[in-house]
Order: sequence, then C-alpha cells, then structure tokens
Amino acid sequence: MHKAIYGKPGISDKTRQRILAIIDQMSYSVNTVASSLKREILKIAVVFPVLELKLNYFFRKLVEGIDEVERELLDFHVAIIRYPCNETWQNQIEILEKILDHDDIDGVVIYCWDDTKLNPYIDQLYKKGVPVVTFNSDTVGSCRIGSVTAPNVRTGRLAAEFMCQILPQGGRIIMLGGNRMMKNLREITFGFFSYIQKHRPDLAVMEINDFGTIEKLYEELLHVLTVYNDISGIYCNSAQNNIPMCEALKKAGLAGKVKAIASDVFEELAPYLEEGIVNATMWQDPKSQSKNAVKMLYEYLTTHKIENNNQTVGIGIVMRNNFQDYL
Repeated sequence: MHKAIYGKPGISDKTRQRILAIIDQMSYSVNTVASSLKREILKIAVVFPVLELKLNYFFRKLVEGIDEVERELLDFHVAIIRYPCNETWQNQIEILEKILDHDDIDGVVIYCWDDTKLNPYIDQLYKKGVPVVTFNSDTVGSCRIGSVTAPNVRTGRLAAEFMCQILPQGGRIIMLGGNRMMKNLREITFGFFSYIQKHRPDLAVMEINDFGTIEKLYEELLHVLTVYNDISGIYCNSAQNNIPMCEALKKAGLAGKVKAIASDVFEELAPYLEEGIVNATMWQDPKSQSKNAVKMLYEYLTTHKIENNNQTVGIGIVMRNNFQDYL
C-alpha cells in the first residue's frame, strides 16, 4: 500500500490503481505525523536577509513567516536551519558554498539578491539532490523547483491604476524602481509603466533606480524634486526606499502636494500616512511568501511532487484607515 500511495516503483499501474480505488472507498488517509516520526529529521536551510533596522522593514515579516511555519512543522520531524545574510549576492554565494560542502541539508529556501548570479550554485544543489525554492525574489533559468512571490506585474499595474485615479491632471511621475538586478522589482516596474502608457499617456514616467545607499538615493531624489516643477506623483516599489522618499518630499516642500504610493506595511510608515505624505502603500503579504515557500519545499521532500510550483500571494492597497488591519 505504501508504494501505491507514494508513487514508488515496484508495483504495476493496474495494481496501484486498484489499491488507490480501495483506499478511496474506505476514506483512508495517511497519518502524516506518525509517518514523519519513522524517518530522520528533514533539515531545511532558509537563507534570508537580516539588515540594519532602517533597511529591514520588509524582511521582518519574512522572518515572522519562517517562525510560524517552523512551529507548524515541529511535530513533523522538520528542522529549520537559518542562514541570515546581508544585502549582497556575494554573501549568499558564500552561504550556498557552505551548504554544498555539507551533506546534512535536505533542501534550501532562499531570497535571492540577484536573478542570475546564484544559478550555478542552485544548479549544483539540484544535481546533488538538494532542491531549492525561492521566495519574493526569483531566479531566471536556474534549476530551482519552485517559487512563491507576489504577482509582480499585477502589483505594478494596481499601483498605476490607483495613481491614475488620484491624479486627474497630467504631469510627471517618478518611479523609484529599486534594484534592477532583481526580477520581482523589474516586473513591478514593467507593470507600472505598461499601465500608465496604455491608460494615461498624458503622464510622463521618470525612473530612478538604486544609488548604492539610501542616503545617495535621498540626495538624487531631492535634486530631481527641486529641478522639475511638474512632478505630480511618485511610486516607490521597494520598502527600504519609502522613508527616503517621504523625507525628500518633506525637505522639498512637496509633502501632500505630490501624490505618493509606497510599498509594504510596517510601523515606521504610519506617521507618513497619518500626515498625508503617503496616499497609499502596496501590500504584498511577505509573511505568506516565506511561509508558503517552506511549505512547498516540505511538500516536495515528502511527496516528491508539487501541486503548484509557481505560487503567488494576495496583494492589496493599504491606506490610513485600514493600515492597522495589515500591520
């Protein structure tokens, strides 16, 4: 029966189907807790960013998701091995090399700082029999077995749709596009641009990407806000750039005059919503992204298949009056 349930070799398809039919008639279900106790502990490595407080807004919720799924899988003989990293793909390569040097990790869940630089290491892990699932930021062309992200293009389009509704007149919009080496941020930017071009060609979009540090980004944004007098809106697609955006608007004397859309929900953003500096922020459910990625990998390790290997989470527009609900 075990071979029939788990799709293992050793029995014919005819016998397998007959056993599965009997199981269905009897309403038989596998006791997953009992089954997990018969095997060795599954060790899942989770590589996630832990940054300084002023940059860690989005990642706090990712950690909450990891904490929550760790508690849920405690009875299923699963151990979460945490590998905190900094804000560079180079540091993540160092971590993946360490994992490759050991034989005690069964699978890896990772937030990727670059969409291609980690591919050779993910492919080596796959060949070694260590599957990888990405979350929030994905890889392009690697052997990762699955990913959990926000619907990035739709997130950008939703932000653009809201911007169009609060900007009845034309003008210039600044798009703070974040790290262009990350697939998720590029897709959000594409979604935003494509919607504006189709529905509001009277709005000109100017993109500003990362400048290495939030201090440099703040200086560049302040310069742009000062030079151009036709800026009517600004959208920031990366949580760590929200506060510099708000402070630059205040410094330029444009707080409340330029419509602003931020990203993600964290307590430091609340005062800017209350003051009307930020009109709305885009929620991308980071907690579910990390949690569901670990659950996807667990599903693969225990059943050798995945029902949906490209999962997306819900998104939403958060404003002052529903901010606490999402916080």
